[in-house]
Amino acid sequence: MRWLRRRPEATLLVDRYAEEWSRLAWVQLLGRVVILPDAETPAELVAKYEPYRRQPPQGPLLRLDVERTVYWRAGQ
Repeated sequence: MRWLRRRPEATLLVDRYAEEWSRLAWVQLLGRVVILPDAETPAELVAKYEPYRRQPPQGPLLRLDVERTVYWRAGQ
């Protein structure tokens, strides 16, 4: 959190792995992070994941305001 307060930039990377390399792909979202210290646990997470119903995650919520998107996929 100290790092994000000093430099609120982050990247979220999601990849799709496959044994068949022609199906590989990834997307990278780059942007600025906003720290929401008093935000409630999103209802979607509580509804989807049973452990969150028993014990919601503690701490601030991080919101990524996407400024740039980069992606790649194997040729098709």
